[in-house]
Amino acid sequence: MYKKGFTLVELLVVISIIGILSGIVIVGLDNAREAARDAKRVADIQNIQVALTLYYADNNRYPTNIYSTSPVGLAPTYMSTVPKDSGAEYKYTAIHSPNSAPPSTSTNCSLNTPVFYHLGAILETTNPSLMEQENNWIDFDGDGSALNYGQCETNTRFHGEATDCVGTSAGTNNCYDVIP
Repeated sequence: MYKKGFTLVELLVVISIIGILSGIVIVGLDNAREAARDAKRVADIQNIQVALTLYYADNNRYPTNIYSTSPVGLAPTYMSTVPKDSGAEYKYTAIHSPNSAPPSTSTNCSLNTPVFYHLGAILETTNPSLMEQENNWIDFDGDGSALNYGQCETNTRFHGEATDCVGTSAGTNNCYDVIP
């Protein structure tokens, strides 16, 4: 009369528990993947920063575009290839007069030597340990309008404290940025 085996209810309970545990593990893995991609972005930025330091030591200026080839860019002399974030270029602004009075508004860096830069990446997380290592340099006024200094190329400015490096500092800061 008694048959050995599990009832339908018991099987459904076990399957439900396995499903819940699998969901928790998958969410945890996604967070780990995001953290790993962010760590790679930070390492890329640090490697680019080393290449920029070497470039400056040799040329007494910073390149106007890090993705150009030598002699005006970093590759292949200072890096074999300049890393990109999933195919997109990292944010970079070369600046020729960060402290001039009055600031220069020229975007012509053949006439004005870039002596400063702002380099950044958009992170997927707001990891506090990563954000403590960055500069949060803001090249915008509080209202989001660009400060008046001499950038070397147009449309390359970004906000070091803003969500996705654009806009104003209202919102989540996931912009990892560095300066020399």
